[in-house]
Amino acid sequence: MPGGRDIWDIRERVGRINEREAEVDGWFRAEVAATRPGAARPQQESLTPGSRLTGTQGLELFEAQATSRQLDLAARQLAREGRGYYSIGSSGHEGNAAVAAALRVDDPALLHYRSGAFFVQRARRVAGLDPIRDVLLGVVAAVADPISGGRHKVFGSKAANIIPQTSTIASHLPRAVGLAFALERAMQLKVACEWPSDAVVVCSFGDASANHSTAVGAINTAVHTAQLGVPMPLLFVCEDNGIGISVPTPRGWIEQAYGARPGLRWFDTDGSDLAETFATAQEAANWVRAHRKPAFLRMRTVRLLGHAGSDVETAYRRPADLASDLHGDPVTRTARLLITAGFATPGEILRRYSDIGARVTATAESVWGEAKLTSASAIMAPIAPSRPSVVRTDALRTSGTASAIPGSAAVNATGTAAAISTGAVATNSTSSVTLGSSGSVTIGSTGSGTGGSTGSGGGGLTGSVTVGTTGSGTVGSTGSTTHGSTRSTGGGLTGPAPGSSPGSTSVGSSGSGAGGLTRSAPGSSSRSAPVGSSGPDAGGLTGSVAIGSGSGAAGSTGSGGGALTGSVPVGATGSGGRTGSSAVDRGESGVGGSAVSGSARSAASASGSPRAIAPKYAAAGQPVSGANSASAAGTPMTLAQAVNHTLGQLLSRDADVLVFGEDVGRKGGVYGVTKGLQQTFGVRRVFDTLLDEQSVLGTALGSALAGFVPIPEIQYLAYVHNAEDQLRGEAATLSFFSNGQYRNPLVVRIAGYAYQKGFGGHFHNDNSIAALRDIPGLVIATPSRADDAAAMLRTCVSAARVDGRVCVYLEPIALYHTRDLHRPGDGGWLAPADAVRHIEIGQARVHGTGTHLTIVSFANGVPMSLRVARRLAERGVHARVVDLRWLAPLPVDDLLDNARATGRVLIADETRRSGGVSEAVCTALLDAGFDGRIARVTSEDSFIPLGPAANSVLLDEDRIEAAADKLLAAL
Repeated sequence: MPGGRDIWDIRERVGRINEREAEVDGWFRAEVAATRPGAARPQQESLTPGSRLTGTQGLELFEAQATSRQLDLAARQLAREGRGYYSIGSSGHEGNAAVAAALRVDDPALLHYRSGAFFVQRARRVAGLDPIRDVLLGVVAAVADPISGGRHKVFGSKAANIIPQTSTIASHLPRAVGLAFALERAMQLKVACEWPSDAVVVCSFGDASANHSTAVGAINTAVHTAQLGVPMPLLFVCEDNGIGISVPTPRGWIEQAYGARPGLRWFDTDGSDLAETFATAQEAANWVRAHRKPAFLRMRTVRLLGHAGSDVETAYRRPADLASDLHGDPVTRTARLLITAGFATPGEILRRYSDIGARVTATAESVWGEAKLTSASAIMAPIAPSRPSVVRTDALRTSGTASAIPGSAAVNATGTAAAISTGAVATNSTSSVTLGSSGSVTIGSTGSGTGGSTGSGGGGLTGSVTVGTTGSGTVGSTGSTTHGSTRSTGGGLTGPAPGSSPGSTSVGSSGSGAGGLTRSAPGSSSRSAPVGSSGPDAGGLTGSVAIGSGSGAAGSTGSGGGALTGSVPVGATGSGGRTGSSAVDRGESGVGGSAVSGSARSAASASGSPRAIAPKYAAAGQPVSGANSASAAGTPMTLAQAVNHTLGQLLSRDADVLVFGEDVGRKGGVYGVTKGLQQTFGVRRVFDTLLDEQSVLGTALGSALAGFVPIPEIQYLAYVHNAEDQLRGEAATLSFFSNGQYRNPLVVRIAGYAYQKGFGGHFHNDNSIAALRDIPGLVIATPSRADDAAAMLRTCVSAARVDGRVCVYLEPIALYHTRDLHRPGDGGWLAPADAVRHIEIGQARVHGTGTHLTIVSFANGVPMSLRVARRLAERGVHARVVDLRWLAPLPVDDLLDNARATGRVLIADETRRSGGVSEAVCTALLDAGFDGRIARVTSEDSFIPLGPAANSVLLDEDRIEAAADKLLAAL
């Protein structure tokens, strides 16, 4: 409880707030009552000589202004009574109602937290909306709040095209730039967008916000982009009240900073003059709409009632300044204008004002008792929506056609899948979902011919999966052909691949003549697993896999039984539980690549008595059954090549995919990862941006709203911190504060981590991701090998499209071009990545089946741990290596299963000891009740120095091996 002096301070503060509210309200009433009426005039006449506003429109805008003022007063009253919560007022800024009137309802708006009258006026123009009730539901944090569902008081409305923003200063400006950029690009690329291509994006903010680096950068980006000839239909509205909380803005500063900026059309208006503000705003909006270039509208305002509900202006402002602001009160000025122009009498205005106040008060009384959010699950529901079956369906598409997906939006003009809505989709739906162009891919039907297994339905959907042709249960283009005889060129199945046989073997069914999988043996996994992929865990499943045991078998038969259910790329020999000998992969012709042979030595011997775990963990992904996964043993690639190849596939398949960032276009990225994409897909799809990470991410956030699935690149991990609030405060919060009505489908590629040789220092070798890991709902993917890189990128893009997920895709720079694992020339870190694959978010990969030790790692730590595991195996210690792959959410189930399989866990973490990934892994194990031994070995709590000195602070193999020995010795 506060002490006596504190109670006195609180009472004094409340009294002052009440006095100021009474002063503002009293000023309005006194000024209106004292105004001499003009001669009565018909309301259809102009409000002032030459004005584009009529008397009727003036009265309508007055009501919007008065409603906003009464809502401010009610919000403060509710807060004093303990029935409402923190709310920033709009009093003094009500001139923005005229800005709303000057724009169309279908012009998307991103509003300043003082743009209450704009919100009221826009909402009044949409049938069925009640701005009074909607705002007050937000004030009292009611579940019925139509925009945030009780999570925050924001100005937003899906029906009114108002995208909700929080009070983070200027953070919404980069998004506004991105949305303006994307409107016409959506039209050009025929991507479905909810706003018309001639729309104008309006973005309002305060004069103090205009000084923030985010605002400066966004405005610069808008001007720069327009200078290049790219359409930028964006109206910046600066509501200039001359003060930021308690810090004055120098007189004339906004005009000096932006009034003469080349490439930025300047408009200026007195926000207390309704007719002038409407005329200027309409001129500005029309100019932007006609020229498709940015403009800056400075609206001079005053700030009444303080910064927010608890702010006492008399503590830092002179009484004379407060009194002066009353003369600029826009509600009073509008009322007097209507009276002197002859469109109303003082009594009529006062009655309207009081009637509005009564409606607001009555509504406040009716909503304060509305239900509030009471459970964590309800609060968090919009943060990380997850429909894995639908994500899988989208990830495994091989053409740009997607329709009939439950809960999906209409397919746009190009046939590209439009953003899938947040409507519920039954995981095991029995309705048909058809994908593909020349033929069909039917998922979830109740017929026969399952995709890769009998009865499992492939990927968790009930019923059959048939791929790509005429004829059920077959793979090919016309009639049934052999497995792997077609390949994708980014737009569907195009016929036989070179060297394929024109026979008639179908893949994925278990009947006679099928070249599919046998029925699963007891204990086998229901997850699909790649068979015969090159690399350290090729064929590394516990037990062997029988492929094609029916007549007319497609592919080679591995040793033993225990076939996997689900779809499996067919056509390689793979021995199951290996005993340390190298596994030879015999590939066959398949989608996107020819047969390649290769070998890789097991990272750990399986001699002894290994405790087998389900083979699902060895799966490198979930390949689509049939033609597009006919051979996992395609062309071996490096990680960089795999990312490049997959980006090309995605760009070819879907018109809604954009790839952009610093140097990604002409140069092809600093490391060549995007090389050739711009030449292939053009500058509208793959393009360079300014060297400004806030603008890169803002462009992504805006284009995501416009219907795209953007894949921006941040050049280095250290650089993302310049713009982290675009992820934390904008991307991650939009679905939360809009209750899922607006989303940010986004995949941010970031080159990161350390271990670059001959290049670096901290800013090119940052090894900290602590700032990303605690962002609610953020997906963090980090592949270490080519096959995973391809599959995980597909999954992230589909999770973004289907569920609106915000994904960060961290690429280990030092592994971009790595080819070898154990010795020079062994090619052990190459892997085929041209098959269409999917890896479920939160699914780990396990190398080996050792029973003595589980080494948990990710990114650069994986090949290091595999080399350590091999050395341990030579000493009779058999370790398995768990590649986390997903750092958020962590693959807790896989982690726990493998920890229990050995009873000892060593976490090899290349990030820092404080705030590193290993902290989360330890916590996950302990929370899940793991009672074995846990140790971790990490990099130091240091920035990365230049040159060989980096080796002194980074995790290395010697430290991993020493930590393993220490853990094993502690019996």
